[in-house]
Amino acid sequence: MKKVTHKDMLTILKEIDQEFLLQTINREQFKKYFFENAEEGEIKEYIKKILK
Repeated sequence: MKKVTHKDMLTILKEIDQEFLLQTINREQFKKYFFENAEEGEIKEYIKKILK
């Protein structure tokens, strides 16, 4: 059951409505905090891609 219902964050980001995601993260306060604090990796790269 857990394997079916629990997903990693990158999978969740890819599966949710991409326009909603963009509207949610395309804010100066979010971008400043996120990019100053996020670890290098797939999630950070995916967020960069969405914001282009």
